[in-house]
Amino acid sequence: MKTEKQQGTLPRVLRTVSLTAVTASFFFAGSGILVAGAQEAATARAPLEEIIVTATRRETSVQDVKYNLSAISGQQIDDLRILNTTDLARWIPGLTIVDQGSRQSNLAIIRGTNVNNVDTTDRNINTNGGTVGTFYGETPLYIDPLLVDMQRVEILRGPQGTLFGSRSLGGALRYIPETPDASEFSTDLHVRSFWLDESDDTSYQGDLTINAPIIKDVLAFRGSIARVENAVFIDYTSVLKEPGVSDPENPADLRTVEDANSEDVTLLRAALLWNITDSIDSTLTYTKQSRDVGGRQVNTQDSFGSGEYEAAYRYEEPNNRDHDIFQLDVNFDFGFATLTSATSFTEYKERGQRDQTDFNLFVFPPFADISGFDGFSVYSTETADTETFTQELRLVSQGESRLTWLAGIFYLDIDEKTTSTETAPGLSDYGNANEFPGFYDDTDVIYAFQGRNKLQETALFGQIGYQFTEAWQATIGGRWFDVENTLDGCTQFPIDFFDAGCEQGDEAVTKASSCSTHRISSLKLCLAM
Repeated sequence: MKTEKQQGTLPRVLRTVSLTAVTASFFFAGSGILVAGAQEAATARAPLEEIIVTATRRETSVQDVKYNLSAISGQQIDDLRILNTTDLARWIPGLTIVDQGSRQSNLAIIRGTNVNNVDTTDRNINTNGGTVGTFYGETPLYIDPLLVDMQRVEILRGPQGTLFGSRSLGGALRYIPETPDASEFSTDLHVRSFWLDESDDTSYQGDLTINAPIIKDVLAFRGSIARVENAVFIDYTSVLKEPGVSDPENPADLRTVEDANSEDVTLLRAALLWNITDSIDSTLTYTKQSRDVGGRQVNTQDSFGSGEYEAAYRYEEPNNRDHDIFQLDVNFDFGFATLTSATSFTEYKERGQRDQTDFNLFVFPPFADISGFDGFSVYSTETADTETFTQELRLVSQGESRLTWLAGIFYLDIDEKTTSTETAPGLSDYGNANEFPGFYDDTDVIYAFQGRNKLQETALFGQIGYQFTEAWQATIGGRWFDVENTLDGCTQFPIDFFDAGCEQGDEAVTKASSCSTHRISSLKLCLAM
């Protein structure tokens, strides 16, 4: 598959040197209203907040966890104005995010453990979490969520495959939203505005959360809605006025798109809690997050001599990503142990466009030899559609015994379909008019790819620990997993610049094509002590 040639990235932290924030935060509880400044002053006089975590699969104070763990509470997230994982990384030791903007796949790296390039591409990010396992509630899912109405975020360092069903070689990053409270009604409303250096507009954030008991102590609903509009700082200075006609080298044929790397994010979450009995509870949750990005956060200063906050792309590069997450968590308390069933189904859709002009001139020199076609330019349209199902069953010991244990089974099924199509507007008309060989009357498509990735994973995991003294504990754990990955891909080159030795198919777009199928299967047993 072809990929774009990056010209250099600009971390957002370098772009927010001057930041002015105007904040209006309101917390409604009954008839009382507490303004943010008063709340922060009260928090400053209060003792340090105790954070209860479930990193060990048991509710434990973060100070008592024997693992290398960091946690940040929902209140701290609000106080520090943390919106996403990039903001979070500025407050967590050992957590690194190379911020390339919202259009890229900004991988989380814990303590430098990483097997991927940090300058990742913007495609197929839904199933690419790198070496760090990312979890949204109990669901293993690579997503950069809006951190709204969060109970806490937990960061575990080191391999955690014996605690979690999904793989987590470099550590685990857990986003844990608030759950419904069946005891009382409450609402939270936040409205904020801020400005970024080099931006030509104002950014906004607003969110509302409502918690409502339906049957006191039995049934409760909690819903959140949030919206973020980020006006940012990269200008696209070389966008074609009329693709296929405008000359990319003529300044008169170009226009500027200001704040092209804009970002609009909408989050909707609804959860229903049912305390079925004193020992059985269930939570059904639906989350939808939509992210619309105007362009990439890069400059072309070195390659094109543009300004520090400018990119010389010929096309706008919008991208839209939608996550729909359905989760059902059921807990059975047997006294000596707790059985948890975590089921999830996720639909992910991505639609995007990007400039591929210089990439094609660099990789396919024949394009540069088309004399007289001053309007040559290429844009790529891409799609990704992914359905993911996960099921985890986990039994965890409870009580004050020195002996602790955990055992679980995990199943994952991913079905991902992707497409990539590159189009050179006006190319076929020019080729036919000038009798240039290798063109067809009905298409400007110069490259097309269709792919399908099917992955199934089954894992058994568990661990046993013994507390010898207050200072000494021994733990041994293991993980067995089986992964089968099937990759199908078909690449098509409608224009015959290559002696591919392929006969033309029924359709003109199959002038030269290459299709392949690969199956990868692995069976592993890992031990951790």
